[in-house]
Amino acid sequence: MRAFVAISGLLLSSQAFAWNDASHVIINEIAYQSVNASTQQILDTQASAALAHFSTEELQKIREKYQGVSDFALIPLIPEMEKLTSIGEVFELYAENVPSWAELYKEVSLNDWHALTHSVNDDGCELPTQTTLLDGIKEMPNVYRTAQSPAEQGLALAYLSHLTADLHQPLNNFTKTEEVNGQCVSDNNGKDYCLENIDANQQCPIDASLYHYWNSGMNTINDADDVKQYADKLLILFPQSRSRNLEWSPQSWSQEHIKLADFIYSSLENSAPSPAYKRLGLRISQKRIAIAGYRLAIKIEELQAKK
Repeated sequence: MRAFVAISGLLLSSQAFAWNDASHVIINEIAYQSVNASTQQILDTQASAALAHFSTEELQKIREKYQGVSDFALIPLIPEMEKLTSIGEVFELYAENVPSWAELYKEVSLNDWHALTHSVNDDGCELPTQTTLLDGIKEMPNVYRTAQSPAEQGLALAYLSHLTADLHQPLNNFTKTEEVNGQCVSDNNGKDYCLENIDANQQCPIDASLYHYWNSGMNTINDADDVKQYADKLLILFPQSRSRNLEWSPQSWSQEHIKLADFIYSSLENSAPSPAYKRLGLRISQKRIAIAGYRLAIKIEELQAKK
C-alpha cells in the first residue's frame, strides 16, 4: 500500500527540487542507449529486480506514463518516491536481503544530499557547510561494487543515476547570497528567484522560479508526452562522438555549471525570460541532459569491467 501511494503521488505531481521526473527518465534512457548490448542485458536484470518491489498494476501505471523506455530508465524514480526514507531502509524494502552496510545509511536519505551552496556573489557571505550531491555520488559506486544481489545493484544504480542527473541541473551547483541582518541568506539555488512579478512579502511559487524554469528545460519537459522520443532527439542533436570531457569527474562537472551562473542569472528577477534567453537556455539545458546520460553510461561500463 505504501508503494502504491508513493507512485500515485509521483504520477500526479512533478518533482520540485531536482530535475523533474521526465528528465531523469530521459537521462537514464540516453545512458542505456549508450552502453553496449551485453551491459544493457545486465542493466535489464538489475533494474527489473529493483522494480520487482512494485505490483504489476503499479508498474503498469509507470510504464503507461513513460512508454517505450527501458526499465533502467525508470529506476531513478525510486529515490524520488522514497526521498524522505533513509537509504538503508529503502534497501531493506526493495532488496531480497538486507545488506550488511544498511545500518550505516539509516540516518541518510536522498534529501540529505543537498544541492551545492557555492555563492556566485563575491560578498564574503558564507553559508553553512552541509553534505551535498557530491558526497552521494562518491558513495554509490562503492555500494554497487559490494552489492550481493541484482536488486541491490539496481538500487545502487538508481541512486547513482538520480544524483548524477541532479548534478547536471546547473542550479544545483550554485546560489545567490546576500547578508540580511548580519546573517547570510541565499535564494535557495534559484527557488526563491521569481520570474513573475510578485509582492515583496510573497513567496515565489515553485513553478514560477528560475530553478523550475531550468529544471523543466525552459518548460519543455514538465511532463514530456514521449520521453523516448525526447531522448532519441537529444542523442541526435548532441551525439556522444561530438561530446567532450565525458570522464567521471563530479567536482569538475560542478565547476562547469558554476561557469554558467552569469548567463543563468541574466534573466531579470520578477520578469519573464526573453525569447533569446529561452533559446540559448534550452540548448544548454538539453546538452546538459545528454552529457549526463553519456557520463553515466561511461561510469556504468567501468563498473561492469571491474565486477
